[in-house]
Order: sequence, then C-alpha cells, then structure tokens
Amino acid sequence: MAQKVFVFGLNPSAGTILTFDRLQLGSVNRARKCTKDIGGKGQNCAKALLSSGVSPHSFEVIQVLGGTTGKDVERLEKDRYGIRSHTIWVDVPTRQTTTVVDAAGTITELIEPAPPLSAHDAAHLDTLIQNLLNASNSDIAGVALCGSLPAGSPLGLYTTIAKNLKRNHPNAVLFVDSVADKECLRSEAVTILKINRSEAIGLLGIDDSNSLGVSGDADIALQLLREFPIRIVAITNGPDRATLAEMTEPIQVTTFVIPSLAGLVESNPGIRSAAKMQDGKLLVNPIGAGDTCTAVFFSTFLMTKDSRSAFKAGLAAASASCLVLDELGRFDLAIANQIGNGIEFEFITRS
Repeated sequence: MAQKVFVFGLNPSAGTILTFDRLQLGSVNRARKCTKDIGGKGQNCAKALLSSGVSPHSFEVIQVLGGTTGKDVERLEKDRYGIRSHTIWVDVPTRQTTTVVDAAGTITELIEPAPPLSAHDAAHLDTLIQNLLNASNSDIAGVALCGSLPAGSPLGLYTTIAKNLKRNHPNAVLFVDSVADKECLRSEAVTILKINRSEAIGLLGIDDSNSLGVSGDADIALQLLREFPIRIVAITNGPDRATLAEMTEPIQVTTFVIPSLAGLVESNPGIRSAAKMQDGKLLVNPIGAGDTCTAVFFSTFLMTKDSRSAFKAGLAAASASCLVLDELGRFDLAIANQIGNGIEFEFITRS
C-alpha cells in the first residue's frame, strides 16, 4: 500500500522577481533581472522539499488555479520543478505576486488580492479533497496545511480535513502552518502547529508575552498547548530565538539560538562563497523562509519522528534560504547543514 504525502497550497500565485541595482521610489526603475516563478506558501514549501533532496514523486500539492496565470504556475511546476499536483481549475485567474529586490539590501513583496471562489468551485474543491482523503487504495503518511484559504472556500475546510484524517488515517502526521481555522486546531488531529511569534500572540488574543504573567516565548508555547489539543507547538521569530514545546509528561520545551548569517559569512568560507554583498553589507531575502522551515521540519519529522532535530533542520534551511535573493523556497543543502551545526539549544522542563 503506497503512502501519500499531501501539501495543501490553496492560495498559490504566479510570481515575478525583479532585481534592481538601486530602487528609487517616485521615478522610473528598470530591472536588471526578471525571474518568473511560482509563489504561495504551499508552493514554496514544495520547492523547499525539493531543495532538501525529497523526491518529487514522494508528495503531491493540492491547489486552486485559474486563467492564464494559473497555466503559468502549472507549467513552471511541471517543467522546472517536476512537482505533481491535484488542481481545481476555476474561472477566476490566479493572483500574481511581485518581489522587488533592491541590490542595496531591501526586499519588498507586492501581493494581489486573491479572487473569491464561486459556490460551484468551492463545492468542486471540497469533493476533490474528500475523494483524495477517502481513497481506499492509499495510506496517508502526512498532510501539511499551508497558509490561508481563498475567499469563498468551503466553511471550515481545514477542520473538515483534520477530522477526516483523525477518522480515516489516525496515524497520519497533520502539520499546520496556518492560523486560518481555530476549530482545526481544536480537532484533536493536529500533530504540529508551526507559526511565527506574532501569529501565536494573535491566536491567544494577548498584547505581548508579558500578558501571560511570565515573560518568554516558552510560556506562549505552553499556553498554546493548554489552549489547543496539539502535540507539538513550534514558534519562529525571524532570525531570533525559536521555541519548541511538546506535550509530554513533563512538558518538554526547547529554545533554539540561531547563529547570525553575518557572523557565519565572516567566519565560514563555504557560506561566504554563497553570500552576496553590497558596500560591505550582507544581502538577505527572508521572504519564503518560513515556508522553507515548514518543508524541512515536516519532511524530517515524517522520517524521524524526532521533533527537536526536525525543527532544528527546518530552522537551518530557513536561514540558508535567506541567502538566495532571486528565488523563494530554495536553498543550498550543504550550507543549511553548516548552519545547523551552529544552532544551539536549551532544554526547559515544565509540569
């Protein structure tokens, strides 16, 4: 029986990355380089899976596409990356994103609003998903829910997926990189919730970590474990300290200190060779780094079931992806491994 891995990327985009020597607002700017690519959290996750060495035959992307921009996304997925997908074709065109890379060191992403799904398209999407999850000839090893849902999606779609997995595939790993559906998090089916710090604070409805009574991201993670029946919570905070909490007895909390890229470039010749500098300043592109972390964290956990080493690998890959200026969700695996060697962690036990 073949095991399936599904990556849900229901809000994709046709991406354009424009690189400028020096962007000047309020004037005409001519790009030095133009790169066409695919975007969206699930699609970036898929590209990062490939960068990590995962075979394109080992997972499938579930997505919604439409119009000529949707055709562009499908062509790039197949021809450039070899990504396999289950696609719902809708009448409205797929949104476009433009990433502006200023060689002086500024990265800006411009995102079109995603058009809403019609009632017919929403019903078609729901049917496709239920058919995939209910297929009797496959066992599902893991599902990653990435990002927001397009407007007009079936009500509580992520919750429906979670409950289906719990009922029909109780051993499947459900990885959630989204706060789009709170009821999904209450379904008792979520294995891992990976969100950034600001999303975690918003999900709990607090102003800052001090509102919990005890400062620190460890307490935010613990509050999420108490609020939602989730096994593992992972909180990222850009280049700053990351936190992992697992519902064990006693609860295990791990904090990760990520080495600065600037320091690594200065001390490591291998990493320095991949870095781009401008006037002595390291250029980085953090857009899509979170999706890269999701991909490597998810795939490594599927193989090892070791949340600590999997999250560490994801954080290292995310840092490595910041060195790639003109592609999102791509990174050098050797550099990621070198960065991972420098990540330090501290264990905290809470009752």
